[in-house]
Amino acid sequence: MLYPIAMKQQKPYLSTAEAAKLLDVSPQRVRDLIKAGRLEAFKVGRDWAVSRKSVEEFERAKPWELTSKNSSST
Repeated sequence: MLYPIAMKQQKPYLSTAEAAKLLDVSPQRVRDLIKAGRLEAFKVGRDWAVSRKSVEEFERAKPWELTSKNSSST
């Protein structure tokens, strides 16, 4: 079966640096999120392979964008 080029280029796992770039955070923050169980990953040598799917789901949720203007104030 032939897949579109874009699909072939999307790796199922990312390095912490790649995940950090997608989430616009530091690689250390990505490692903290992995340790907290917020991102799925497994160890590869000294680094982590982070699930692209979990990064995309985390990014969609945008937990860091919860601000007072999003909450009701009375």
